[in-house]
Amino acid sequence: EKLIGKLPLTIDTHDFTFGPTFTYTGDLMEYYDKSYFSLVSATNFFQEDEPTRTLNEKEYKPILSRHPFVLVSRPRTLELLKEFGFMTFDKWFDESYDLEENDEKRMNLLIDEVDRLSNLDPSVWDSMLKDMQPVLEHNLNHVVNNANDIIFSTDFKNILRYAG
Repeated sequence: EKLIGKLPLTIDTHDFTFGPTFTYTGDLMEYYDKSYFSLVSATNFFQEDEPTRTLNEKEYKPILSRHPFVLVSRPRTLELLKEFGFMTFDKWFDESYDLEENDEKRMNLLIDEVDRLSNLDPSVWDSMLKDMQPVLEHNLNHVVNNANDIIFSTDFKNILRYAG
């Protein structure tokens, strides 16, 4: 019920040359505060578009905002995040989608998990978010403390400036 009165939440603007879709400003925090998790669409999802796993500013925005996320991406991208020292939400989310190589099956697994998460009772979310705090803090500290060791895009360097 907390969110029903605030729907729909729209982040995209009609002017695609400037706005929250291309910059990281305090305005985005409003959307994180009004939602339980982020659905992050990576640059590539389909095998035919890109066979490798990549990370960019899209994955780091919810991390810097201490917001749990589901990642719509190439297989094993969550695994890549873990290899870089980040923690994911496998205690609370079904992240089996990350292991699925078949694009269509992976998308169906993602849809099922987003549907499940979207239908959780707010009291369940409140408890889960409290339980997730150590993971959210670990990820934030990890990205900030290791910023010099990670190659970031210009956009991500702007995000770090805002968060720092």
